Amino acid sequence: DFEGHAIFLEEDRLFVFYTLLGVRVPAGRRERLAVFLQNLNYRLKTGTFFTEEETGELTVRIMQYMTGADWEKQELVEKLVTDCGRTADYYYPDIMREVFG
Repeated sequence: DFEGHAIFLEEDRLFVFYTLLGVRVPAGRRERLAVFLQNLNYRLKTGTFFTEEETGELTVRIMQYMTGADWEKQELVEKLVTDCGRTADYYYPDIMREVFG
């Protein structure tokens, strides 16, 4: 189970969704993981993995500018939230192997 947070920046019409993976990467493993995530992010079509610099909290984020009718926005938000969760779920085992060996 992952925790998710949605933010809508109204002025920018930007929807941002974060999925927290519930993992804090130990300080000694962050540099190694950063290289792994950089290579992973390059290959992803949607979403970006990152770690919080100070705490090591591991997160995947997806963003989209929102235009169109309200029903189109609702459909797009549902797809983005689902895609973010699926991305987190799919790559979680590989990331955990990289973090904890």
